[in-house]
Amino acid sequence: MGLAIFGVPASAQAQDSIKIGVLTELSGPLGTLGMAERDGFLLYLKKAGGKLGGLTVETVVEDTGNDPATALVKARKLLDSDKSYLAGKAGFKKATAIAPDFNAGQDAVTWFEKGFEAAGGKVVQKLLPRLGTLDFGSYIAQIDDSADVGLVFMAGGDAVRFIKQFADYGKKLPLYGFTATVDEAILPAQGKAALGFVGASRSQQGAAGTCWHSGGPASCNLAQAAIHSGKQAGRRHYRHEAVSGTAR
Repeated sequence: MGLAIFGVPASAQAQDSIKIGVLTELSGPLGTLGMAERDGFLLYLKKAGGKLGGLTVETVVEDTGNDPATALVKARKLLDSDKSYLAGKAGFKKATAIAPDFNAGQDAVTWFEKGFEAAGGKVVQKLLPRLGTLDFGSYIAQIDDSADVGLVFMAGGDAVRFIKQFADYGKKLPLYGFTATVDEAILPAQGKAALGFVGASRSQQGAAGTCWHSGGPASCNLAQAAIHSGKQAGRRHYRHEAVSGTAR
């Protein structure tokens, strides 16, 4: 179960508008939740005056039917016919995936890779530190210089330590991933080190699984594609992000 949102300027000439593709389950056993996600996004858009990041929004909604093959066909339609685009088309081409070395972390890396590479990017490195690692310095130092984005899955104390140590290390690499990495329960401990992390997930209440970032809708595409491709059926994550100088 997931919601993916893709965005691209409607045309080379119409830079004052953007076409948003909403890809979610509207039929099948999870259809009611998908409808809630769609409606949550459309409600937010209505309250925002039909604009995101100052751009007038044209919305295209597609139903995956809770079927991975259908989801892929519909994603390609949004990309090729409707001229929306996936995360890998938004500027990031090479990624380092980072997650703790246990089942959930391994699964996260697998689905990060599937989502990112389906979008046209390539995961060039996978770093899997031991769960409960106290010092991530050696892993941060190993991050491939060719990577232009980090895809991160961390939670709890690991997330606190990783985010703070990454900031202290001073590496200039944008971080995207699951919002559990900057969950509201641990964000106070992370403080300003968490600023700029872009996360995406469906909300616990079943509202729109969008993420919010100062760079506009396209800034969220990468994390959304990674989340959606994982088909997180039955898993519910609370949406949160810290950005633009304010931890929200």
